[in-house]
Amino acid sequence: MEIITEHLTLRPIKYKDVTYLHKILSQHSTQRFNDYEKGITSTELRAWIQWDIEQYLQKKGVRLAIIKDNEQLIGSIGIQFASRFDAFLVSFELDENYRGYHYMQEALSALQMYSKGIEWLRSKNWKAKIHVDNIAAINTVTNCGFHTYLRRLNNCYLIYSF
Repeated sequence: MEIITEHLTLRPIKYKDVTYLHKILSQHSTQRFNDYEKGITSTELRAWIQWDIEQYLQKKGVRLAIIKDNEQLIGSIGIQFASRFDAFLVSFELDENYRGYHYMQEALSALQMYSKGIEWLRSKNWKAKIHVDNIAAINTVTNCGFHTYLRRLNNCYLIYSF
């Protein structure tokens, strides 16, 4: 599985991505809006990647590395089945040095288009759980056709549906 866009290549996440992905996940601007606010170790990240690989093999999700210019990992994007929503939950992170260039919107749009050709990805709704203060992520999902599904969850998050 590989998705190529005008500026990016999306490919399944690999163990070799740990160093670059750990750098991105350790950026304060990334941590403050994610579930691992206190940080994530390289060992935990390797386990996370293993889980993502297993989810893909079971057709329950996929996490893709976002590659710029065929060499630099600048982020990741994934969808994982969440039974409590009966939908795929979209998650993403982008290196703070590459924000503001619409790369994440390009990646999400490409994943949406690609998924139309894969039955198990198009058979369920997609949702995105986004912190109310994460304006960039809110703009990304709304520009990709998501709409507000639930106004508040735990007084911190909005849920968007596609």
